[in-house]
Amino acid sequence: MSYLSYTMDDGGEWDNAAALVETYGVVPSYVMPDTHNTMNTHEFDQINASLQRKDALELRKMVRTGQAEEEIEKRRQEMLSEIYRLCVLAFGQPPKTFDLEFKDDKGNFHQDLDITPQDFFKNYVNVNLDDYVELVDYPDHEYNHIYWNEMQDNVAGSFQTEYVNVDFKYLEQAAIDQLKDGHIVWFGCDVDIDSDARKRGWLDDKLYQPDQLIGIDYKMNKKERLQTRQGSASHCMAITGVNLVNGKPTRWKVENSWGPEIGTDGYLSMTESWFKKYCFQVVANKKYLPKEVQEVLKTKPIKVEPWDTLY
Repeated sequence: MSYLSYTMDDGGEWDNAAALVETYGVVPSYVMPDTHNTMNTHEFDQINASLQRKDALELRKMVRTGQAEEEIEKRRQEMLSEIYRLCVLAFGQPPKTFDLEFKDDKGNFHQDLDITPQDFFKNYVNVNLDDYVELVDYPDHEYNHIYWNEMQDNVAGSFQTEYVNVDFKYLEQAAIDQLKDGHIVWFGCDVDIDSDARKRGWLDDKLYQPDQLIGIDYKMNKKERLQTRQGSASHCMAITGVNLVNGKPTRWKVENSWGPEIGTDGYLSMTESWFKKYCFQVVANKKYLPKEVQEVLKTKPIKVEPWDTLY
């Protein structure tokens, strides 16, 4: 049942996004504009999850009853086509080619006709996806190893979902160095714990202290929360700024995807204490990693089970 406890939704890991971009490319927003469903994904997620689980039961039944492999594969392809059709109905048909017209900073006109999404990414987006890695702080796993959860992979033959598990100090320093260079930082955290993220946009573990109010110590550290499934990387956002006092971070500026009515025009404020407790993942360019972490990148990934806490 662990395989059916999770179905692909509108969340995901850095490697999922990198795999899609590497395989299919990207387009300007005017080529494939947002729809109602791209901005309101809850209903789509429910239908998609139900469809995938229903399909899984049918495929399992076909295997149990001894149907031929070619028949099973034929039915599987039909199911994938139906899921693709559902995505197109909700989000639109991805373009194979489009026309690009623009003026550069000097006012010169440029025209690139019949360009593919792959060519657009290669020619106009100055990013090498291989330069980035996902650093994680999962103290329920041994540090200084790379872990791979195949269950999270989304494009065959592209990026694997790999986690470089190191002490939190490396995540934090990489984030600071990347921000100083003018680049935002993708990170994953447990957004609803000890916070008022959904209204005022505050991520502060000192904001509410019900343990002191009721006089019962029920709180756990990061390792214990992972071991008991109390904690997880439930949401991903972007760090756009950090406040440093004598070189040490005190609070962070976070851009969220929940709309301008949340927080301050869509931005959240995160304290340093909350960041340490509830941040699990940071995507960083390899050039910001010290030698000891660079050495970890040379090791072979350790495959974990689909139900592992690294998901």
